[in-house]
Amino acid sequence: MKTIIYDFADGKREIEVSDEIAELYESILKYEKKVNRKEIRRHVSLNAMMDAGFDFADPSSDIETTLEREAAYAEEERKDAIEAEEEELYLEQEQLWLESKLTPRQAKAYFMFIYLEMKKVEIAEEMNVTEGAVRKQFSETKQAASPKKAAARSKQHEIEV
Repeated sequence: MKTIIYDFADGKREIEVSDEIAELYESILKYEKKVNRKEIRRHVSLNAMMDAGFDFADPSSDIETTLEREAAYAEEERKDAIEAEEEELYLEQEQLWLESKLTPRQAKAYFMFIYLEMKKVEIAEEMNVTEGAVRKQFSETKQAASPKKAAARSKQHEIEV
């Protein structure tokens, strides 16, 4: 006699059964496990692969369209990168120009206000000073680097680009 563990509705229980029934029960469990594994793999594998980042080709699309779309995207990315580099170079030039006309703190504050479009409160937090100190720097800065001069330089940059 062998003992098997059987799942009843109210829980698992150990039952003594003959050797034949125990072997038959074990073979049924193995078969069910095998079938369940196949079903799980058949249904879950596609979803699991998509969740893991695999991308499957759309049968309705052709390779030429896909390649053209990717080439256009790459060209757009390249243009964006060039524009970002030009903008960064322009901002560096403007910062150097401001530093040549103003004190380093005034130049930094004015640059953040005009070119980075930060608010005076944000500038004060960034520079660890009060908002009043930032306003005072701006009043002193207006004589050396007026917005008209900055606007003229900005228009000159737009013409060059």
